[in-house]
Amino acid sequence: MKPGRLKWILGAMLFAAVAVYCAYLFMPRPAPKNVPRLAAGMEIFRNGQSSRDAAVMEKALRLFEDTCMKEPGSYEAWHMKSLTELHLLLHSRDVRDTEGEAVFSRAAEHSAMKVTALQSTFPEAYAMLAAVTALRPPQRGQTAAVRRYEKLALMLGGNNPRVHYLLGLRYYLSRGRLRNPDRAEELFLKAAGLFEREPPGARAFNFPSWGHAASLEHLGDIHEERGDVQAAAGYYRRALAVNPFLEPVRRSLQDLKDARSGTAPQGKSP
Repeated sequence: MKPGRLKWILGAMLFAAVAVYCAYLFMPRPAPKNVPRLAAGMEIFRNGQSSRDAAVMEKALRLFEDTCMKEPGSYEAWHMKSLTELHLLLHSRDVRDTEGEAVFSRAAEHSAMKVTALQSTFPEAYAMLAAVTALRPPQRGQTAAVRRYEKLALMLGGNNPRVHYLLGLRYYLSRGRLRNPDRAEELFLKAAGLFEREPPGARAFNFPSWGHAASLEHLGDIHEERGDVQAAAGYYRRALAVNPFLEPVRRSLQDLKDARSGTAPQGKSP
């Protein structure tokens, strides 16, 4: 066979392989079978997040773990599992439970990696990996890994509000060189704007808008840290308008009022 002919055949085979792989990546995935179980877990998770109650979130986690065991191919279940583990990681960090923080960090990473294996174009999983990796103590190769995950998340989900929320956490709650409150503010503002414009049921599987109120809450925290009490109070009120059950935000707003009146603040719980 002539070299030119062989080269053409190999090129055609390579093109066909790439086309098949791309078709697989963007192929519609079937709806999850355990929608009622997932919906119940999401409601429990939402209640736990609103109250910052770790016991309630652990109850949701057990439900998601059970769903993952019964339907290991459901990327939605693995995603909600990783999301719950991330918030338990944040709770462990707030109460200075270093062992719990390490456990939930590894668990959230494992679950998010499982999501990418099942649904490689789901951007929230890469944003989750960026956040979890950035929240760890400084280690070699950490910055490069965070940037790689962040780039993938934005490339695949530039208009996804939860991507911007998770990346905002990556900049706001990181330690050392990875921390950048100004960049976090930009991402939280972007997330809040996208949440406000996103119609209900816009995505293939209607996850609750779990990052909307939290984005506004963190914007309030950032402005409170800067001493801009008026702006902080405005963001806290907006967060409560989205989720009136956020007791920690209600306490933060009350603390600002008490500080103005000279009353001792109550303090913000995890």
